[in-house]
Amino acid sequence: MEGIGVLRADAPTLFHGLTGRGLPLVAASALFGALSLLLLWYRRYTIVRVTAALAVVAVIWGWGAAQFPYLLEDSLTVRQAAADRATLQAMLISVSVGGALLVPSLAWLFLLFQRGRRSEAVGPAGG
Repeated sequence: MEGIGVLRADAPTLFHGLTGRGLPLVAASALFGALSLLLLWYRRYTIVRVTAALAVVAVIWGWGAAQFPYLLEDSLTVRQAAADRATLQAMLISVSVGGALLVPSLAWLFLLFQRGRRSEAVGPAGG
């Protein structure tokens, strides 16, 4: 929370966004961070991964909510920074085609590695 105090002098617009529109997300991040520390104390490492990730996600979304509609504080808005429609459509098509090719390949690779682990867990048949 010390960082937010420094923002009051260095970046007042971001400070007012974080203590206004972004405050629920900052509070959620603090809550998930504290919960992560508590879960670490009780050695619940699997659940800590989720709560720590949620703390980071809340910080990032809080920052975005605090700066909205600006990408660069008080100078560049999201609308001004956006590419034209044709560029966005080309990007969407290329990402969709890439995802359609990549996701099944990664799923197949994951499946192959899982099969290898199961056979290792059973061990050799003859001794």
